[in-house]
Amino acid sequence: MGKKLLFLVILGVFTLGTVVVSCGGPSKELIAYYEAKVQKQQAEDEYNRLLDLNAQYKDELQQEIQTLKDVKEKHKEIHAKRNEEEEKRGKEITPLLHGKEDPEAGIDWLK
Repeated sequence: MGKKLLFLVILGVFTLGTVVVSCGGPSKELIAYYEAKVQKQQAEDEYNRLLDLNAQYKDELQQEIQTLKDVKEKHKEIHAKRNEEEEKRGKEITPLLHGKEDPEAGIDWLK
């Protein structure tokens, strides 16, 4: 008896669904709701993609800033080494003229 009842319930639900779909299908409001839901999901996906791109850009920017800092430090080290060598040879030391010592240079490269 239980299997027959289950079969009849499933058959009834299937028949009811078939009748509803054939008589008019889903309402316009339901269609609009699902279209809006799809558009919302697409907008969220685009937003997440842009967030990922922004994070990638920030990482690249930090790498470039670190590279610039490394180059500045290397520049200072080269000048210090050259000044030590000139002191050993007894020559006059050439100052760093990148803005800090020379006001006409304009930009302080050694910040």
